[in-house]
Amino acid sequence: MNDKELKRNIKKALAGKKKAFDYLVDRFGDNVYGYIFSLVKDKCRSDDIFQETWIKIFRNLNQYDQNKPFIAWIITITKHCVYDDLKQKNNVYSLEDYENKLSVSETPAEILIKKEELTLLNNHIEALPEKYKHLILMKYFEGLSYKEIAKLLDTEEKTVKWQLYEARQQLKCSLGEEARLWHVK
Repeated sequence: MNDKELKRNIKKALAGKKKAFDYLVDRFGDNVYGYIFSLVKDKCRSDDIFQETWIKIFRNLNQYDQNKPFIAWIITITKHCVYDDLKQKNNVYSLEDYENKLSVSETPAEILIKKEELTLLNNHIEALPEKYKHLILMKYFEGLSYKEIAKLLDTEEKTVKWQLYEARQQLKCSLGEEARLWHVK
């Protein structure tokens, strides 16, 4: 598809022409699906994320800057949809998983202290700049490797390592004395 044809189809899709949007899905669908599947490695989840991605693309098509590559724009949306799915799947903001991991031999007081500590940590993580917060959550709550994070963010591993170092330093500074409790170095 040449540049003029792409712009013409985007314009038609914006005007509500279903065939034009279907054409975009047909043209870029394999790229989007391949990217999703390479990250989640699960057909059922990939299918769901694929559908959600195209819904978001359709809803936000009017925000696409036609001076930039369309494929880069849709892959950015795809990346965010995959991350949203990972966040939902791992329920990173919920205390439920943490509560389920608490030992039954712990006293109610010990359980309460751990819940309060986790709430404190979550509050400090939430206060971090958005890019650092996402890195911390992906690495330490979702258990993604540097390589997986780099692929998800479309950057280099060394960049992820450096930014995670900066994120840990900000978290350590924010936590103060409590950084020892969470082994933040």
